Amino acid sequence: MRLSVVPICVAFCVTVLAHGQGQPVRLDKDDVWLLVMNSPALLEAESRNACPEIEFTPVGRDRMQALVRNQCPKKLPASGTMGMYTVDLLDGRIWFDMDETKPIDSERLQRLRTVLLSRQQLRAQCRAER
Repeated sequence: MRLSVVPICVAFCVTVLAHGQGQPVRLDKDDVWLLVMNSPALLEAESRNACPEIEFTPVGRDRMQALVRNQCPKKLPASGTMGMYTVDLLDGRIWFDMDETKPIDSERLQRLRTVLLSRQQLRAQCRAER
């Protein structure tokens, strides 16, 4: 009887620990900056001499908001806020404001997301080996 209880207890403890830890955050603030700055709207604004600057606000453990402002209104008629973006730190998805029904994507963002996630995964493996 005792032998059959042990595997159940071990399985329960492993399940509780796994759910308690949650998924690790993969992307950091620098990665979010790269993703937002490579969004089609900001690339286009920079081509018109905008000077975007980003203010970051964490939203929970797995998301970050990026408020983009133009810092040189003399070069570009539009000044002030250029947009609010939300980035999922687990998979690199990016969307306008907090509305997940308005995703922002391009081939460039897809390639960048792949590189950033691969780099963070490699860093995590190196840390685990130490």
